[in-house]
This record gives sequence, C-alpha cells and structure tokens, in this order.
Amino acid sequence: MSEMNPKQLLNNPVFAMSLSSKELFHSNFWAWLIERNIEYAKIFFPDDLSRDPQDDNLVLAPLDNVAKVEREEGHRDVTVWRKEIPARQKNGNTKYDEAFVIENKFKSIPTMDQLLRYQEVLEKPKDSDGNCKEKEKKIFCRGLLTGLERPDFMDDPKLLKWKFLSYDEIGKRIIEVAKRVEAPDEACATEVPFEQTLIIQYGEMIRNLHALLHGKLDSLGEYWKTFDADCEMLRINDIFSKLVAARLEKYLRDRLLGQVLPEEIGDYELRIEAYYAQNGAGVDVRYVIPDKNLYVDGKRPPVKEKFKEKVQVLGIQIEGSQYRWCAQSAEYLGKYVPKTDAFFEKFHIGGKACKYGWFVDYDHTKFKEKEVKKIEDRRAGMMRKTGMSAVKGKTKSYPYRLYAAEGKGAYTFLYQYWTLGKETEEELFSFAELLEHIKRDMLVALEIIRKA
Repeated sequence: MSEMNPKQLLNNPVFAMSLSSKELFHSNFWAWLIERNIEYAKIFFPDDLSRDPQDDNLVLAPLDNVAKVEREEGHRDVTVWRKEIPARQKNGNTKYDEAFVIENKFKSIPTMDQLLRYQEVLEKPKDSDGNCKEKEKKIFCRGLLTGLERPDFMDDPKLLKWKFLSYDEIGKRIIEVAKRVEAPDEACATEVPFEQTLIIQYGEMIRNLHALLHGKLDSLGEYWKTFDADCEMLRINDIFSKLVAARLEKYLRDRLLGQVLPEEIGDYELRIEAYYAQNGAGVDVRYVIPDKNLYVDGKRPPVKEKFKEKVQVLGIQIEGSQYRWCAQSAEYLGKYVPKTDAFFEKFHIGGKACKYGWFVDYDHTKFKEKEVKKIEDRRAGMMRKTGMSAVKGKTKSYPYRLYAAEGKGAYTFLYQYWTLGKETEEELFSFAELLEHIKRDMLVALEIIRKA
C-alpha cells in the first residue's frame, strides 16, 4: 500500500480505541478473533506452514483445533493451545499441551533472545536451581513474530520454528476471512452484521497504519529524525521513532560490528542496540563489561574487585537530538557530588586525574543568556552546539550530565552531548554522517578500553 492520508486513521473508530494500549489492544483483538472462529487462527498459523522446517519428512501438528487461547501467559502475548490433556489436575484445572505462540511487536523493538526464551520455557522448563522440569514440558509447535518490519535475525537457524507476519498482511487476511465467515444471517440477509463491519474496519485500520508508517520511513530514507508531525497528531510518534532507531541500528551493525570494531576485547563486548527512553528513541554503540563477568556469581551486586576501578561502559549514545559521549560506573556514586566529579575527572581530557581521555572542558556560564552554547568536539576539531545548561537545583556549573540508580541495579552514567541540528530543520544528519562520527569516536574508545 502507498503512503496514505492520516485522516483515514483519524476517521476510523477502531483506531481511536486502539490508542489506549496499542500492543495490548491488538493482541486482545486477535485472541478474540481466534476464539471466535478457527479460520482467524489460520491467518497466523496457516496449513501451508505445517511442515517442520528442520525435517521435510516430519509434519508438525496443524492448527486444526483451538482448545484454549491465553493472554500474557508466561509473558507471551498470545498462546493458542491446540491440545487439551484428558487427565485433569487435582485442583480441577485443565492442562494443555501443544502451543502456538504469537509475539506482537507493534510498539516495542523485538529481540531474538526473547523469542528463544519463550520457546525454551515451553520445551525445557526449569526450576529455580536450573534443573529441567520434565513433567511440565510442552510441545512448541510454532511461533509467529508480528510487527511493521521484518528483523534480519529472523533468518537465524535458531528461529526455524518462527515466522514473521506484517501488520499489512494480517489486516489483508483478516478482511478476507471476515467477508467469508461473518456472512449475514439468512433471516436478515439485507443487514450486514455489526461484527463483520467491526472486524473489517479493524483490518483496514492496521493496513492503513502500516502504509502510513512505511510511507514516512521510505520518504525519510537513511536520515536520523525522531519526530513527525502527522505521527505526533495520531499519537504514534513513539512507534515512528523506534522504527527509525531500528533502521539506524541495522545500518551501524552492518558497517561496524566485527569490521571496523572488534566484537570483543578483553573483558568487554561491543553492543549496538536501539532502545526507547525519556528523550525518545535512541541507539547505543558502546563497549560493555557484561553482567555475567562483572558481578560476583553473575548476580548484581556486588561488583568483582578487579572491576571496581574500571569503566563498565564506554561509547556513544544517540538519543533524540543528542549525540552523547558516555561512560558508566557499575556502582552508585551519587548525583552531582564529589564522587561523580572524581569519576568525570578520570575521563576529562587535560585534567590532572585524567586516566582515559574522553570528556572535554565545558562551562555553560561562559555563554551569555541568549548566546548559542557550544562544546568542543576535539576528535572532529570543531565546536558543536549543545543544550547543556544549569543543572536543576544546583548553583555550580557541571561539565557533565548523569543518570544514576541505587540498589540491585546500581550504576552511574555520565555523558556530555552536542546537538544533532543543522541550520534548518530540513537539514538532517544522514546515517552515513553519523557513522563517520561514531567510527571516529569509537576507535578512540577502543584504544581506551585496550589500556583500561
């Protein structure tokens, strides 16, 4: 479908209802359809996908019966149970055996690990000590990932029992099935059933939604932009920005991972990941000491003694309109206190306590009230615009910003940033430009990690 007018979505009452919970709304609606008629279940698990992808001679159980449909069971969006076990449990509840799983990723960013985890929980359930609970094993028949764009990881051999289905194709199939199975009653053949009208409107809505977002993405191309006026009006700008971030993540992974930058160096792993946070969608490119290595017995806290003086995370973070140089300690150091000042000084280029040479001088008070603030990008050899001003509730000028958390997930994350803005709003940073900036900075981070 081509790019469409956002008013088509605004005029669809089903779209208005969907905004309250987005992913939950769609998953709930699909569960209702599947329970209503098995023909809707075959939209997600058609008979032509019943052969086991690992063995052409073995046919998987087709979805020819729906014994029960569960929502959020084991954190899975939708679980369709094909087989009911005749023997009942002592408490009277029926047990089910053969599972078809739908993981709906309309709003959030999917990961391969999550899909594999759902499959493993069914096929190899474990107790708290990590021992397999043989009696609770289920048959994982098939899994389906849904969303707006097919992730590259769907080609991984580990996901042979998983398929991807786009919202556009789901909408198309729902309309076809509704026209076939929701036929008017013979007694009132002139009246179109309410349910059929509702279901068809839903199918049209998700097809229009898919077309609008893909039209926006295709028009944008390989440029970084996390705000769109039409998407904001429709209250789906978070989805638009996550899709842009996912595209940038793929672009960077294809050009950095294992080519320009090694995937592992000493205790560190290279992570390139899209995410969504307070200031909008973002992408991390950073070297990280993984939790399994960082903490005693792999559980946080405490931090292993040999890592207490090391930086846990070093790299680049692009979030919204900010290009950030960042460094993280695995311990809670406080918020804008002498300990965080000392941590910053380890990275402050030219500082007396400098150990890593990453951050630069910055003092917002040097700029007049309406003057454009700038920070030095030493590796590019130029000054950059920044929005770093006074820290709320503090009179001292801090050259860094931070996030910090106490307790089980303790950390202290410091960063400086320059603003990803050009002379006009129409001039955006291309993925290629961001790649060059990140490459230059991350090669320095790599040298710091080697010396750490």
